[in-house]
Amino acid sequence: VEGTVNILDVAQKHNVKRVIFSSSSSVYGGAEELPIKEVDSLDPKSPYALQKKIGEEYCRLFSNIYNLDTVCLRYFNVFGPRQRADSAYAAVISAFCNNMKNNTNPIIYGDGEQSRDFCFVKNVVSANILAATHKADFFGEIFNIGCGGRITINSICNSLGTNSPMYKEERLGDVKHSQADISKICNVLKYRPLVSYEEGLKSTLEWYLNN
Repeated sequence: VEGTVNILDVAQKHNVKRVIFSSSSSVYGGAEELPIKEVDSLDPKSPYALQKKIGEEYCRLFSNIYNLDTVCLRYFNVFGPRQRADSAYAAVISAFCNNMKNNTNPIIYGDGEQSRDFCFVKNVVSANILAATHKADFFGEIFNIGCGGRITINSICNSLGTNSPMYKEERLGDVKHSQADISKICNVLKYRPLVSYEEGLKSTLEWYLNN
């Protein structure tokens, strides 16, 4: 949070044209209705999610007080080549691809029927470029970044052809289902997901197997 405030402070002092804040779908917590809209209530369930929520609030604050143009992009589950697969909080697709490479069994927390809106990294890059180059001012505007679909964790294993997964107790703070309503960014910024989940999964697996 302190780093975000420092960037916003420097930006307003030096007349930076726009600040894009990388937020997260985790700010919504366990949404009651899907797909999730930007106006839906927030219920962060982890320190990471809370930090993102506070970062968004600072963006709005700097927009209101200093007239700094800010935009917050709530990324849903981003994946792609070069994503870290060796940390305790590694993204599930990169972790499963790493299992494929090493011929090990993937670990699934919970029953595997939890679902996420997986968004290939090129789509996220496209959204950032659109947000950065849009002519109109935002002043704290928020957009969901996803593909608008839902994929279960079990189905990822099936698609990749991994070894049989090991199921463990679900982790505290994990939500059951998540799906982005991307109608706002599609209407305002003319965003369209350039790469489908299936294409992105194939590209990601190929990278991990060859590197």
